[in-house]
Amino acid sequence: MGARKKFKVSDLTSRPVPEQRQALEELVRDSRSLPNGEVTELDAKIRAYEDRFGFDSKTLLERVKSGEQRETWDICQWMMTLELRDSIAAKRPAPPR
Repeated sequence: MGARKKFKVSDLTSRPVPEQRQALEELVRDSRSLPNGEVTELDAKIRAYEDRFGFDSKTLLERVKSGEQRETWDICQWMMTLELRDSIAAKRPAPPR
């Protein structure tokens, strides 16, 4: 995905505490899940965001970077999911040739 703007912590901290806790617990749970299938699971979540908003993740990142897309709570969650997926994918060993 390349370089991207990080989500704003202020968007997380501006949410009610139960929503903060839920988002962070989900992020931690996703990061601790078994390696098999976790990228596939995150890809499914990303596709759901893309379907919901009507554009792909690359477009999202371009719109956020240009200021065209406001970083709402849902947009931040989408971006966190992208970041987690990319982080996990980068740590996985390359498939054997």
